[in-house]
Amino acid sequence: MADTNRTSLYLLEESTFGTTPASSAWATLRPTGESLQFGITNVTSDEIRSDRNITDLVQTDATVTGDLNFELSHGSFDTLLEGCMCSAFSANVLKNGTTLKSYSIEKKFADVSRYHTYKGCRVGGMNLSVASGSIVTGSFSFQGKNAIAGNSSASSGTPSAQTTTTPFNAVGNLGTLKEGGSTLSDNVMSINLTISNNLRSNTAIGTLGSTGIGLGTFEVSGSMSVYFANDTLYNKYLASTASSLEFTLTDASSNAYTFLLPKIKYSSGTVMAGSQNADLMAELGFQAIYNASDTATIKITRT
Repeated sequence: MADTNRTSLYLLEESTFGTTPASSAWATLRPTGESLQFGITNVTSDEIRSDRNITDLVQTDATVTGDLNFELSHGSFDTLLEGCMCSAFSANVLKNGTTLKSYSIEKKFADVSRYHTYKGCRVGGMNLSVASGSIVTGSFSFQGKNAIAGNSSASSGTPSAQTTTTPFNAVGNLGTLKEGGSTLSDNVMSINLTISNNLRSNTAIGTLGSTGIGLGTFEVSGSMSVYFANDTLYNKYLASTASSLEFTLTDASSNAYTFLLPKIKYSSGTVMAGSQNADLMAELGFQAIYNASDTATIKITRT
């Protein structure tokens, strides 16, 4: 029997969609869990038989889907951040773009010497949760072409060692939180970000699996849970006032990421006394909008 604690997860950027580079070195990932799978659609035959039996079960479609869950640490997921943003870090700044990137992702089950490789994987999006009293966590979602299983790796390159940076937390590692360009004086319980590339699978006759994965609209949305003390943010929701949101995560070694949404509008806002003996919270949803002066919807700066 195989043990989850003997599973390793590796990543390799592809130069050709759906083709694993034969001799490149895998990057070793640091997941907290994963759900990658090659889902095959099967259709039963509709043939009418006098003995009432089913003639066959036929494969008609397939695609790679699933998530990779993580605790955010510096330098551990930069390649996937680039895949999510369809761009690349330039002078340590990452903006959303339009570059098609695909990856091979491999699971190694060390105790049974088996390998499952998922090819042509594009990053469908990312969720990031910064919550009081917690490690900063998130997930990347994927959509891909196909999968293979074997007793050896799909690439002969030696995997790199895992990074050793400490996961960020939302207590000692959260720096100044800015809203509308100024330090937010309100106490915030949590911030959640959701990025979506709105991927679509391209299928064609003669091929089991995707022949391509297309990009859709780039969307960034999120929510913020704030201890209610004034109407500043709520009034921005009522008036559909454009604002901005920025926060920095810095670990004990001074490694940092700054997330900047240069233009947002609040898409929802509630302040409700839901029960007795509870804090009154302002629950705010927001949508990021393209900002021409930053030429981006979201910017990630690493230090």
